[in-house]
Amino acid sequence: MRILIYVPTIAIDRGSGDSRHVHELGENLSKLGNEVGVICRLAGGSYNGLASIKRVKSPNINIVSWFWASIYGLFLGLVTTKANKYDLVYTRAGVSAAASLVSRLTKTPYVTEVNGLIWEEVRISGVRWWRKAFGYFLNWIEGKAYRHSQHVVAVSPQIKEVMVAALGIKPEKMTVIPNGANTDLFKPMDINQARRQLNLSGADYFVTFVGNLAAWQGIEYMIRSAPYILKGYPETKFLIVGGGAMKQGLVELAQRIGVSDRMIFTGMVPYDKVPLYINAGDVCVAPSVKERVGSPLKIYEYGACGKAIVTSRLPGLEFIEQDKLGFLVEPDCPKELAEAIMKLLQDPELRKQMGENGRKCIVENHSWESVARRVAEVCRQALENYTRQP
Repeated sequence: MRILIYVPTIAIDRGSGDSRHVHELGENLSKLGNEVGVICRLAGGSYNGLASIKRVKSPNINIVSWFWASIYGLFLGLVTTKANKYDLVYTRAGVSAAASLVSRLTKTPYVTEVNGLIWEEVRISGVRWWRKAFGYFLNWIEGKAYRHSQHVVAVSPQIKEVMVAALGIKPEKMTVIPNGANTDLFKPMDINQARRQLNLSGADYFVTFVGNLAAWQGIEYMIRSAPYILKGYPETKFLIVGGGAMKQGLVELAQRIGVSDRMIFTGMVPYDKVPLYINAGDVCVAPSVKERVGSPLKIYEYGACGKAIVTSRLPGLEFIEQDKLGFLVEPDCPKELAEAIMKLLQDPELRKQMGENGRKCIVENHSWESVARRVAEVCRQALENYTRQP
């Protein structure tokens, strides 16, 4: 198949969760024998990969950049789809309305992937009223585009349920395909070697979080769990890897509750360095808030690195306990989060066994290759259904 991945507002080489997803999907679809093009932004000047890149150039000014990338990306999508005769357009929530227009004007079917619900993220984020109003307007437009998609891929069962109930998407028109991990890049390594490379103490315990510092990630509950943990394990440090709008607020929270000396905020790190930070930790956490819907990419990367996991009890994450990869805790509950982390800190054998279970589970069921195979099958079926329509 000739597949155009249409994500004009995403910088595919940036290293964030959405860019990693697009990058890995494009590369693995290409490895499966598909001819893949990607319309996207580039944070750097070049891209080395199997997929063919059509770069959307835009000014680096937040909202201006988004609007410009959307408009220029629409033009580039029309020209590229026509010129290269792509069989299908694969897009993501946030730009599916533009992909719908490309689809109609070029008579090409499109499939939309939904990684999160726009109105939920807007509501949780606590942004200004005008950004909230724009978010709800974008959600209304995107809802129409979802209904016109040939098929919709949801990364979690909860997203599918909400879209069926709230947007009237037919269940048979949706497929759940969770996120995955690059099991060649994210793999176990010696914890002491990882710490030496990062200049971290070999004597301390490290509790690690990796991801964008956004409201739905629940990092504040990790910080609030620290006093409980430090009572029993005063040598513990908390490694918070990533950047985002909430960083300053989280730093101030740590100062207010007296644990700032135990927190290490690294800011954004290169994608190929993320496995080092994960491997340097004793326990890895994803304390998502209860309103969060999605399939946290970090969960699969933690597991691929062979690390025991503590995360929130949310739909789609049941396999964490079923396959004994770690513990699920009630979201928004610092004390329960702390208790689960301490269970793992006090039991090295349990951490080791859960890490081994995690590596096995991710390699067998959640590699990006397996995700790409399922996406390719959805695209193939969507294309067949489209060609049968009058």
